[in-house]
Amino acid sequence: MFGALSAVLRAVRADGLRAWRHLLAADLLFKLLAFVALTPLVGLALQAGVAASGSSVLADQEILYFFLRPMGIVVLVGVAALSIAIVALEQACLMAIALAAAEGVRLDAGRLFRFVLRRRRPVIALAVRLVAKVLLFAAPFLAGLGLIYLGLLREFDINYYLEERPPVFLSAAVLASGLLIGLAWVLVPRLVAWWLALPLVLFEGVAPG
Repeated sequence: MFGALSAVLRAVRADGLRAWRHLLAADLLFKLLAFVALTPLVGLALQAGVAASGSSVLADQEILYFFLRPMGIVVLVGVAALSIAIVALEQACLMAIALAAAEGVRLDAGRLFRFVLRRRRPVIALAVRLVAKVLLFAAPFLAGLGLIYLGLLREFDINYYLEERPPVFLSAAVLASGLLIGLAWVLVPRLVAWWLALPLVLFEGVAPG
């Protein structure tokens, strides 16, 4: 068993050494794309938050309240959707480079772009399904966190609780920690099970569903 694992690790290392330049270039390209695409949305979100608050500076609670309003939810959904699409396409690109290196195939930028472009719809559809399922499982826990905040931490600004740490804040922290542990217990096994979904969709033609 350990011999087989060692052989796999050596093969992965060799493939990585052959393809590291292409992997690094692709990663930097998608990071630049994310910066160019997401920065204007974040700027618009801040401007909308300032306009909604009527002040020149947003406090922590005002930022939270903005993202609970319809406009804030639209901004959050837009940023999340674009981020998910970029990350999914980046992972598809990196997997294609790694597979080409493992098979000794030279994959130039044009072929790589065409490969990812042809599979953009199922890759993005898979990412949307994954996020939707994660949100579905996380919804009760997120609702619980919201109830903890509304029931215990609404009286003062969050900076007060962080600095003074009154008993009610410690109680809220214990309850929130329990919910987060429960969320991890529910999500982690499913995320591990879904780990192979992207390569199956990308290379085997399996439908995102």
